[in-house]
Amino acid sequence: MSLFGFGGKCEICGCTEDNPCYNPKHGFCSWADDTRTICTHCADKEIAEDPETEHCVNDSIEAQVNLLSREGMTIEQISDELGLGETYVAKIVKRDSEGGEQ
Repeated sequence: MSLFGFGGKCEICGCTEDNPCYNPKHGFCSWADDTRTICTHCADKEIAEDPETEHCVNDSIEAQVNLLSREGMTIEQISDELGLGETYVAKIVKRDSEGGEQ
């Protein structure tokens, strides 16, 4: 069952369909239960404890972009540093400067 398109929120890590977990060996998480309250990466102890597992990846990416922006890097520099598109980086920086989500 794919995480995307189903809604819900993991009670352990807080991931959602728009902010999933990722592990390079196992890909993105999906729902481990029909109530959509635990993701597969939290339900599997081996994946959950794997240091390569990153929960709520979009939060992590946005946090990195915001940190670099606050340190004075330009959108182009951040894009090059993190390998992200400039439009995506600009959207994150704008949202942070406005103090919230769009």
